[in-house]
Amino acid sequence: MLEFDKIPYIVIHDNDVIETSHTIDIEDAFLRHDRDYTVARGSEIQQALESNKDLIFTMEITDIERSAFFIYSIVQYFYRKHYVRKLRNYQKQERIVFIIEESQNVFDSSLSAKKSLTDLGKSFRLLET
Repeated sequence: MLEFDKIPYIVIHDNDVIETSHTIDIEDAFLRHDRDYTVARGSEIQQALESNKDLIFTMEITDIERSAFFIYSIVQYFYRKHYVRKLRNYQKQERIVFIIEESQNVFDSSLSAKKSLTDLGKSFRLLET
């Protein structure tokens, strides 16, 4: 990260992605699923995405599933944004590049790797539309 010192970054702490079994009331959520996880610090993350052309997320998340969900939440943000633009016939085109360093760590040999792979596959298929 020090090599990219001119690019703004946000540290995503381990407790920023919360496992939830039901929808919970978190006022400042970035993305919430009914039976998975919730990404907190929504207004800060959204403001950073809207204010910066380039942005690095440094994750301190300790498990694969929550890391994959955070990546999914960022991809989903851009998907929703571009979907609305398409509906409104907005002509401006943007190119979005995601670089995921150490992505091989998401695909370990645990039982959860299949679910993580499926979730990430869904996330990146959204980008193709």
